[in-house]
Amino acid sequence: MSSLAYYNVKAIERNTITVQNSFGNELQVSKDILEKMHSADHYEHERPMNMTELAELLESAGDTCFTVNFRKQVNVDRVEEKLLSTSAKQLSDKTFANKFAKEMIEGEECTLICRLVNAEAALGRSTVIDLTTSTSNKFRQVDHRSINYIIFNNIKYLLKKGAKKHNDDDDSADGKKNKDAPLWDVSKL
Repeated sequence: MSSLAYYNVKAIERNTITVQNSFGNELQVSKDILEKMHSADHYEHERPMNMTELAELLESAGDTCFTVNFRKQVNVDRVEEKLLSTSAKQLSDKTFANKFAKEMIEGEECTLICRLVNAEAALGRSTVIDLTTSTSNKFRQVDHRSINYIIFNNIKYLLKKGAKKHNDDDDSADGKKNKDAPLWDVSKL
């Protein structure tokens, strides 16, 4: 038999962590087990990538949970709603006006903790399941061309135009991985 579950940390008491699995059940896990698991939102270091590399990374995620930050498609109804709910006083604030304009032109920023369901061709769209929503429809679409960053396997991959290719096996300063080392720092929970 086999079962795949995703866990959300609910409480921390010394070395015991209470988690809720994707089926709604709560259980206790020790810190030494938890630190060997991949986290969708904890990471040790950042790595710049170009848009194509980010799309390929998303396509390779498989069943591993990850965080993806991207810009939603500009929607006429959303633009109209934002314009009607924004006052002239808010728009007179330069910082607010710049953020507002960027959101209207580029789309609203969205961050999902999810898992991959279906990946389309590079620079297409992928279907993911949102692991944090309580709605009945958990399916979401991510446009590969609008990804800002992905946190995957405890590394944050950031969009950097002109980023150079990286060797995935070289994750530490000296290029060697310690297979028994914790995947992330549990003190950051």
